[in-house]
Amino acid sequence: MTALATPLSSVSFVSVDVETTGLDPYKDQIIEIGAVKVRDGKVVGEFDTLVAVSGTIPWDAQQVHGINNAMLVGKPAVTDAIRGLLEFLGDGTLVEHSHKAFDAIFLEQAYGSRFEAPYINTCTLSRRLFPHIPKHSLKECCRRFQIDNARPHRALGDAHATATLLLRLLELCSTRYPKLEDLMAVASIEREWIPAPKRARGARRSMVSGAGRE
Repeated sequence: MTALATPLSSVSFVSVDVETTGLDPYKDQIIEIGAVKVRDGKVVGEFDTLVAVSGTIPWDAQQVHGINNAMLVGKPAVTDAIRGLLEFLGDGTLVEHSHKAFDAIFLEQAYGSRFEAPYINTCTLSRRLFPHIPKHSLKECCRRFQIDNARPHRALGDAHATATLLLRLLELCSTRYPKLEDLMAVASIEREWIPAPKRARGARRSMVSGAGRE
């Protein structure tokens, strides 16, 4: 894991995005994982895999990302896919863009434990830097910074857009937050760990109504 006192120019940031069968990480499943690694302002690698699932992908979910069950035949199980992601991550810092840690919660619930890596939310960072702007969805941030997301609602496409957004935001704030610990203090992922078998019914209702993707 990267030391929190590391200068941002020496940190490997790995933006990650998942596509899923729905919005509930305790009931729904990950069907695609995409990640892009950036270091010192440059893209240095990418990771992308579809994920096998049990059951049929709901039609409304297919309309969002365009992924159907036929595309998942022969693809790795989710735990194997996440192990591949963590190997790609190495000692890097994870990054996502979401309102309520959508990707982090899905990944950690599917894996069965919390990740040890530092975790940054570009949505939170955007809100910190532009408090007067009401909308901070990935689509809105891409429009504001003129970032072209060639494949929205596909994991690798959104991961690339998030990585580019991170670099643009760091151009604005790296002197204010020069070290990883400074960035973590204002833009870390905050989520509650609730082991799925012990989760109360009320927690599920809260998650379904509250979780969302920006």
